[in-house]
Amino acid sequence: MALPKAISETANLLRQLPQIGPRQATRLALFFFRNDALRRDVATRLGNLRETATLCAECFRITESSPCPTCSDPHRDRQLLAVVEEDTDLEQLERTGAFSGRYFVLGGRFNPNRGMPQEQGLRLEELRQRLNRDRTTINEVILAMNPTVEGDMLALELMRELKETGVPLTRLGRGLPVGGEIEYADEETLKSALKHRG
Repeated sequence: MALPKAISETANLLRQLPQIGPRQATRLALFFFRNDALRRDVATRLGNLRETATLCAECFRITESSPCPTCSDPHRDRQLLAVVEEDTDLEQLERTGAFSGRYFVLGGRFNPNRGMPQEQGLRLEELRQRLNRDRTTINEVILAMNPTVEGDMLALELMRELKETGVPLTRLGRGLPVGGEIEYADEETLKSALKHRG
């Protein structure tokens, strides 16, 4: 017997979330069906998400105010800029306490099967504008990409695209395992990767 249309349509929507397969999406749809209070709360929160959070005009991280607390902190090192793929990477680097500079969030993971970074909505042009605007202040840009094939490809493309800015570009050191993701790295590994960047 097939699932009711409402459940299967909800499961199809949930499958669009990262790392959610068909079986897990169906389980989630059934879970929400059985949990009225949670379903209503999640629906309300999702409906209000863009009203209660915004993008920082400087670094493009998701925040409650723009500029975000990191960009408006006068004690942050304006000479260092770490370019990360997603907000979760920024948060993980912040947890280490080893990076005192500022950030730029590209806004997603690079997928070489979907074309060039700029074709995927990654903020390459905004990054170029920021580097051109702040080139006298920024002494180093750390390309803090995941140590994956996709992350390496993105870093190489960024190095090629940003060479004209004249700002020195470095990569995180390889304390991170190939194929790993910054979001899941422990603090000591990230501290080592920041310290031994090249």
